[in-house]
Amino acid sequence: MCQKDDTWRILEQFNMSNCNLAQTPLSNGSKLEKKEASKLVDLTIFLQIVGKLIYLPNTHLNILFTISIISQYMSAPHKVHLEETKHMLRYLKGIQEFEIFYEVGYNNGLREFINGDWMGDCEERKSTTKLPISIR
Repeated sequence: MCQKDDTWRILEQFNMSNCNLAQTPLSNGSKLEKKEASKLVDLTIFLQIVGKLIYLPNTHLNILFTISIISQYMSAPHKVHLEETKHMLRYLKGIQEFEIFYEVGYNNGLREFINGDWMGDCEERKSTTKLPISIR
């Protein structure tokens, strides 16, 4: 399963096809908050980007956690939230060739991965955990 074309269309739609690559889906040491000091950004653009990204974890399980963090700020996104979203687009540009292969008739069981951030929400002191399960 490959979503290379979908990823490329998203990058082109938001003028990120010639961007530099990022090594991680979220900036190192990033702590996003709802009450940021930065300026509010266009809600429509932010919603469009996040809405497109929601469908990519089918082949890129490693971005599931980052999308769940970014989507928490959909009601009032600030400049820093948009910058983190664009950071993820730069990351996706570097991994758009990655694929998931499912072999017919081969059943080796289920695999699960966990990604968590213990008390990473600075405002409400909540933890964020995602548990994607894949057929191996």
